[in-house]
Amino acid sequence: MKRARATKDKQERQRTRTGEAHERRAEAQTGTDRETDSSDEAAQSREAMTTGDSSDPNKASTSSRSSSPGGEPATSEEDAKHAHGGTFPNPTTFAERVMHILENAIAPNAMWWLQNGEAIAINPEVLSNCGVLASHFHGNRFATFLRTLTR
Repeated sequence: MKRARATKDKQERQRTRTGEAHERRAEAQTGTDRETDSSDEAAQSREAMTTGDSSDPNKASTSSRSSSPGGEPATSEEDAKHAHGGTFPNPTTFAERVMHILENAIAPNAMWWLQNGEAIAINPEVLSNCGVLASHFHGNRFATFLRTLTR
């Protein structure tokens, strides 16, 4: 009887842990969505600053402030991540990561669409040195990136 009770308690703890893990994943996804929204606002703010569009002064001031998903002010480490495109949410495919870089112009001097829009061009020296490999592909070797690209 003690053994059956112990087994039942163990199963209950496991169900609780599994439920908590699902909740953490859901919260993390929500945080990722908020982070994506703030990076979109930051991109719009940068665009407004470069074009000289000051039609909405509040937009620029609120967009330029970045914050972590919890709402706290961003640290210098987070600012550094945003400077070169940030980290990409997991799990994703290699192609999705490449498309994210291209669509958001994260490294426009390293990777860009050709004029016909059917192929991309890559500058290996710039791509190796700009930090995108580390932030989006979990590695710094261009050879590994190239091998994965040609699979």
